[in-house]
Amino acid sequence: MWWELAWAVLVLTGVLLFIGGTVGAALGLRRLWLFATAPVIAIPVVGGAAIIAPLVGVPWSILPVIALAALAAVGVWLLCRRFGEPMRRRRLRFWTSLAIGIAALIITVQVVAVIGAADNFSNTFDNVFHLNVVTFILDTQNASSLWVGHLTDHSGSAAFYPAAWHDLVSLVAQLGGVSSLVAVNATTLVISALIWPAGVVLLTRQLFGENRVVLLTAGILAAAFPLFPLLMMDYGVLYPYQLGVALLPATIAATLRATRIGKASPRTRPWQSWVLLGGMLPGVFLAHPGAFVAWMAFTVPIAAVLTARGFARASNWDRRLLVAVALIAYLVVGFVLLMVLRPSSGRDWPIELRVRYAVLEVFTGSAWYGVPAVLGTSLALVGIVWAILRHRAVGLAAAGMLAVAAILYVVVTSLPYPDLRDALTGSWYNNRPRLAALLPIMAVPVGAYGAGATWAWLRSRPWIRKMRVAPARPVRWAVGSVIVVAACLATQLPAISPVPVAVARAGEAYRTSPSARLITSDELELLTRLEEVVPADAVIVGSPWTGTALAYALADRSVVLPHMFTTTTDAENEVLNGLNQASPGSPACDAVEETNVEYVLDFGTQEIHGAANVFPGLTDLDESDALELVDQQGEARLYRIVGC
Repeated sequence: MWWELAWAVLVLTGVLLFIGGTVGAALGLRRLWLFATAPVIAIPVVGGAAIIAPLVGVPWSILPVIALAALAAVGVWLLCRRFGEPMRRRRLRFWTSLAIGIAALIITVQVVAVIGAADNFSNTFDNVFHLNVVTFILDTQNASSLWVGHLTDHSGSAAFYPAAWHDLVSLVAQLGGVSSLVAVNATTLVISALIWPAGVVLLTRQLFGENRVVLLTAGILAAAFPLFPLLMMDYGVLYPYQLGVALLPATIAATLRATRIGKASPRTRPWQSWVLLGGMLPGVFLAHPGAFVAWMAFTVPIAAVLTARGFARASNWDRRLLVAVALIAYLVVGFVLLMVLRPSSGRDWPIELRVRYAVLEVFTGSAWYGVPAVLGTSLALVGIVWAILRHRAVGLAAAGMLAVAAILYVVVTSLPYPDLRDALTGSWYNNRPRLAALLPIMAVPVGAYGAGATWAWLRSRPWIRKMRVAPARPVRWAVGSVIVVAACLATQLPAISPVPVAVARAGEAYRTSPSARLITSDELELLTRLEEVVPADAVIVGSPWTGTALAYALADRSVVLPHMFTTTTDAENEVLNGLNQASPGSPACDAVEETNVEYVLDFGTQEIHGAANVFPGLTDLDESDALELVDQQGEARLYRIVGC
């Protein structure tokens, strides 16, 4: 089965690089900028095509994606031909490629260790929705963010749901000819081992230039903080948010490029940089609004630098007033968006620690997993010190963005003032893991800067220069290789790295067992036989809290409740409340006929998260004359309705 996963990874990588690369190349992007931003550019193209396709009567496939990409590429190419210029043709330097390769290799090993097998799935609450939405898209051939909410809202008034992640997975399943489970794992691997490393190395280079020590350290540290991407596989699972956060480093790099902050701002016309940023942001939003709000938060230090620069360069009070007005407008728009882009419910997560312990977690890199990330956090702290000592705008901006992520984490974890806490972190459900995942975004480049600045300082010391010799090139390569390998190991070892704990914890959810949290091994075995017993047009009812909802994704059979929070019709409610008492002519039998329900899955009373949600019509099924037992595996049972 691993070859299927590898094939699906190649398919998705090809789609992202081709779609995003076509538009990016037309805009004038080259080399690392083209490679790292292509996936980010591809996301709004995929998500936009998914929305447009049903509006023009086209079923969901790669074709509308290619069509939209072609239109976008032609449009930006015409603009650039008339008004723009290509980026300077830099080659993708060896050290940049090596940095991305190191991170990709290590993270691939981590992710593969977590999933365990190509078609394993996360036995967690959120995955019920994600897997079923992918199946819903494939069944209906409609991947629009205006449509997928109908899966769980049967009232016909489903709200907008940003479905870019689900759109990607469905494309992988279609093009690769693999199951949705393999497609999910392939997408997770590409997000973790390709999009994230490429983006964070680009961000590091944009901030601090092409120093080989800085870039190599960035590659090593990209795989050193399990708060991202591994935590998003452990908690939730938060697949769409993982995609959104993975898009942020390249998006922040584009923001810095547009505002001319950093050491590696290509010499292109300003409007090209703003077009690039404007094209990337919709993808971040369609991946997850929480990631978009995170981008807003990271722009605060950038705005501070631009304001200081504007005041310093202003030659008269009129220009200073213009800078002040721009700052006020930025703050007002940001505040409005912060209030609007927040979920209407689910923001009731409590604080979990005292302030001093939350601060300690930030400074030690031990957030969530309790094991300090010794090398990564040490280098990040050193980087902050160098940024303060050198007092350069780019270093201060980077340190400021890291401070923003740290403050948000401390606020959500420990701030005892509910209203203020909700105002600042409500966009992330006031949820600790979601904000913990933001810490590595700037910890990686700041840590890489700390390593590079320290190395440069050491090399400049007179006593070091006196000791320096010029060893042969093979010796230098051997010593450098040993240092790189040692650094990689230091970021992955128990006691000084949280990675082993994170891999073990996340892997637990991907293992089906007799005591699994959602789908036990007996229940999974019964689900694999459903296609042999249940007709393709029949509908199954069961408590989604016990895992029966996954009959849709795992056995391709329709269910009344595809998620724990499904809005049901009156007929469906009648089935849920009176099925076990159904008899000819009863309201329950009328509802059964209207909903086409023919079978009942009974997975006992063990519910995800230890909940207790009782549907009266689905209790005591073994004593009901309305049902007969059709199949059983351990305590998992399948009944057929015979009382109507």
